[in-house]
Amino acid sequence: MKKSINLWAFPYPEKMTLQQCLQLAKDAGFEGIELNYDLDNDMSPKSGTSEFAAIRKMADRIGIAVSGLCSFLFWPYPLTSNDPQNALGRWSWRRR
Repeated sequence: MKKSINLWAFPYPEKMTLQQCLQLAKDAGFEGIELNYDLDNDMSPKSGTSEFAAIRKMADRIGIAVSGLCSFLFWPYPLTSNDPQNALGRWSWRRR
């Protein structure tokens, strides 16, 4: 069984960089890390292929797998909302 940890377990981005989090997870014995997709950090709608590739290379260099990706964005912007400003229409910032 492989052990993995979520990025939310770290004080990111307030006190640690993504690279520091990946390294600490590896040093603590985790084999993988679940990254978070949100509005304003390294993995966000503002990011693109080159940023995602750089994160992957960083993880490979450190020797930790990206075990998954999660997001809180469906909590404040549920796709099932009857309010168009709080559902899909609100996602106008997403990459096209």
